[in-house]
Amino acid sequence: MKPIDNLHDLFVELLIARYDAETQQTETFPTLIGKATSTKLKQVLKISFEHSQSHLKQLEYISRLLHFDIVGEISESAYGIFHETWQLINRCTKPEVTDAVITTAVQMIHHNDIAGYGTLAAFARTLELDDIARAVHDILVEEKVNDELLTEVAKHGINRRASEKSL
Repeated sequence: MKPIDNLHDLFVELLIARYDAETQQTETFPTLIGKATSTKLKQVLKISFEHSQSHLKQLEYISRLLHFDIVGEISESAYGIFHETWQLINRCTKPEVTDAVITTAVQMIHHNDIAGYGTLAAFARTLELDDIARAVHDILVEEKVNDELLTEVAKHGINRRASEKSL
């Protein structure tokens, strides 16, 4: 691990963490899509998966612009969320509850992404990396859209179905 001496160094480290988080998402989302039973949830997960694939390409482009290797440390926050998700899924006895677990987990991932990309956009503006700030902000907007879509799916079906089966 390299020392972090300034905001630029921290910016690069956080980009690397976001890259790993997006990588974990592209590896995990297809399995979650397969486990989900709600058609609407599957659709939202597919959108999230496509966004993650696009985000990886954008982060790779940014790393080339700034001349650093984007592959680095594991994003422990993403790893922890997915680890907990699998533990919960393995304990679910009803598919409706599994859908609620998946929705919750993916929202937690997107909230992590929103915090990360929001910070990166602010750092890029401070570092006067205007084009990169715009690119990161565009990713941030997509993450917020993903979160809103999941909220709608949860409020208008997933949560209700999971609670009905438990009464």
